[in-house]
Amino acid sequence: SRGLIPVAYRYFAVFQYIVASRAHAKYRNMKNYRLYQYEDLLNSPEDTIKDLCDFCRLTYDPAMLNPKEGQASSVSGEKSSGFDPGRASNWKKKLSPWETKLIGLITKRSMRRFSYTPKD
Repeated sequence: SRGLIPVAYRYFAVFQYIVASRAHAKYRNMKNYRLYQYEDLLNSPEDTIKDLCDFCRLTYDPAMLNPKEGQASSVSGEKSSGFDPGRASNWKKKLSPWETKLIGLITKRSMRRFSYTPKD
């Protein structure tokens, strides 16, 4: 899983993260915009989905808590279904220390935009 394609997916995910953080900075004060963090969805799926439905003026359905299998993770390549809080830290098992440090340096500003505290 150290081939060129998995590495390319990881850095494409980093690029997407940076772009998303810039969009968040641009739109965060608009009344029709709200940020939902992945960890919140995994740790409190029912509360997060109910809040999202309320924000979007949609009717909450308990079936929303049972999503079908999603796309493969850009870090692990694994597919999963449901809400597993452990998925939020799965990257720690998949990235080498130098990859973690490099990605942290590249995304430091973006992490702050999303209210995360990057390690120095």
